[in-house]
Amino acid sequence: MKNQTSRYHYSLFHLTWPVFLEMVLQIMVGSVDQLMMSQFSQVGVTAIGNANQIITFVLLLFNIVSSAALILISQYLGAGKEKKAVQFYSLSLFLNGSASFLLSVLFILAARPLFTAMRVPGEALSDCILYFRIIAVSFFVQALFVTFSAILKAHAFMKESMAVSVVMNLLNILGNWLLIPSMGVAGVALSSTASRMAGLGFLIFFFVKRLHTPVGLSILKTVGLKELRQLLSIGLPTGGEGLSYNLSQMGILIIVNSLGTYAVNTKIYVGILANISCLFAVSISQAVQVIVGHAAGAQDYDYARQRVRSCLGYATAASFVMSVLLYALSGPIFSIFTDYPEILALGKQIMLVEIVLEFGRAVNNVMIRSLQVSGDVRFPTFLAITCQWSVAFGLSCLFAFGFGWGLIGVWLAMAADECIRAFVLMWRWHTGAWQRMGFAAHA
Repeated sequence: MKNQTSRYHYSLFHLTWPVFLEMVLQIMVGSVDQLMMSQFSQVGVTAIGNANQIITFVLLLFNIVSSAALILISQYLGAGKEKKAVQFYSLSLFLNGSASFLLSVLFILAARPLFTAMRVPGEALSDCILYFRIIAVSFFVQALFVTFSAILKAHAFMKESMAVSVVMNLLNILGNWLLIPSMGVAGVALSSTASRMAGLGFLIFFFVKRLHTPVGLSILKTVGLKELRQLLSIGLPTGGEGLSYNLSQMGILIIVNSLGTYAVNTKIYVGILANISCLFAVSISQAVQVIVGHAAGAQDYDYARQRVRSCLGYATAASFVMSVLLYALSGPIFSIFTDYPEILALGKQIMLVEIVLEFGRAVNNVMIRSLQVSGDVRFPTFLAITCQWSVAFGLSCLFAFGFGWGLIGVWLAMAADECIRAFVLMWRWHTGAWQRMGFAAHA
């Protein structure tokens, strides 16, 4: 073990609270869109909810590169190889920036057949396409945003990302207030795009101010095929886990769309509360990812085990308390979005299932990030593809249609998927296989 503890012995609270506030603000951006739109049109809510499913998928494509960059930079910093880490700044920015242009053109052209295939309700289809195409124009901004954010987080600069989220959220609310009454879903899309452009500008400012490191063609020329292969060999499996989840969720959304607009909107509103339930777990998992990445780079495996064990306890306890609290308050909260009794009753039932689902998801958030940043990138992806499609999607079909349980059946299937993967991933971490898979020590 190398004596480099000062590089990664960060306070968990110091790293977690900015991430938590950032996540709160990110969710607020999406929730404010839905809330402000719901005051004008339930059809608009359906349109935005379906479009965001594909937008999330595109962001996951960008995360293939940004997640790999975070993992590699964290390990190289932990190993004391700062010059090696710098190469991945320019490489990741170049790859994501280039890919974003191609994806913008592809998805703008494919929007109508794509959402038709997803069985978006006819009354929401045109708004869904309009919203999506406006957002797609700014994929370049999204790509650079997630990449700069990953670089800063690898250096444990969490407060900077939080500050950017504050600005983005305030601008988004202001934009919605000004544009939704006259432009509807187009106003929501334009407001979101403008706020993210401002956020990217602030991230670049913090990157220059905090790291004092040049990026560009001069650095890119020092990068060879070895670095490209290394980035992709990590990014593709790492991104594959998230892509599989999102694709399975798109499949599940097709099932939910078949159940009607009430089911779709209930899923959207429950999803907002579900995001709140997992806030602490996601925040803790992002913090521990940086700690474990630096520790793995320094080959301090005992310390990595210790921090993962404690963070797992914090994450599951916080998720349980939050999900129980939100179940108790779900009635009044849902009534903010809608007064339809069918949605209120169904949402309350699903929030009970959410308590079990969020326990599994809390474990998965911590374990997946810890395994990936340690170098064990393939196993979580293999498990995700297997379980998400056979359990989450497969049982959703069976429970929703075969047993006639509708949206509740879909939630039971997703809860089963999360819990099964949680126990398998804890076993995988316990085996210690990840200790033989670090990148920085072999560079």
